[in-house]
Amino acid sequence: MGGQATGTENRMKKEVLYRGERIYLDQDFTTKLQNQRKGYMRIRNHMKENGIKSHIRYPAKLLVIEDNGQKIYNTPQDAERAYGLTESAVAPERGAWIQQLQRTGWETVQRSKKN
Repeated sequence: MGGQATGTENRMKKEVLYRGERIYLDQDFTTKLQNQRKGYMRIRNHMKENGIKSHIRYPAKLLVIEDNGQKIYNTPQDAERAYGLTESAVAPERGAWIQQLQRTGWETVQRSKKN
């Protein structure tokens, strides 16, 4: 191919060169898919804090690697349930903050009309 490496070879090397210069390629996901993948952020942070390896597989599945093998979760909720995570277990301060906001009353203020 005239000195150009194939895409598969480049992905294997994790480095892409064009005319001797390194170039960077980003994954191009739809907004919907990006949001689905982003849904795993909380559970992945929890896993990282507890030394559990995980990867997001295409399109939006969570691969968890533990000593006893691998498990794939199709939704963030499935993974959170499997690891016993609840809203309060992940972010207790957020739950308290929401309760405080709910106790606080809101007032509607009318705007004065300019003549």
